[in-house]
Amino acid sequence: MNLAIATKEDFRRMLSIYRQIQNLEWADNKTRSQRCKMVIICRLNQIGGGFMRIVMGCEMLIKEVCDPTKGHYALKPVYGAAPKMLESLQEIAARLEDHPSYIPDITSEQLVEGDYGGDEANITDLAHIARAAIASATGELV
Repeated sequence: MNLAIATKEDFRRMLSIYRQIQNLEWADNKTRSQRCKMVIICRLNQIGGGFMRIVMGCEMLIKEVCDPTKGHYALKPVYGAAPKMLESLQEIAARLEDHPSYIPDITSEQLVEGDYGGDEANITDLAHIARAAIASATGELV
């Protein structure tokens, strides 16, 4: 599914609606309460599809990126490991520039930890390192 990214204007309007809902809770007379309700309805009409872009986008990001075992917003472990994995891949790429025929024989866990040792095995199958990187990114074992 393709979903357009919510714009800054969508978020500005959503926050404006939220503020009016807060004002409604504190409205001390019927006139003020009616005014807040009218503003909320008007702003909901203005935001239109932006409301769904915000709600569905947030739902999709939470489902795909957030760790479901946490009670707060936290990245899934595989995404939390991504910066370390990238650093490890950059180090491996630098070593390959110096020794193109040498590729470290590593597991996906070693790639994430950056522990692929100083002794490099002579492996000509470049697919091994690609599989390790993909396995680290997906959380699957090689």
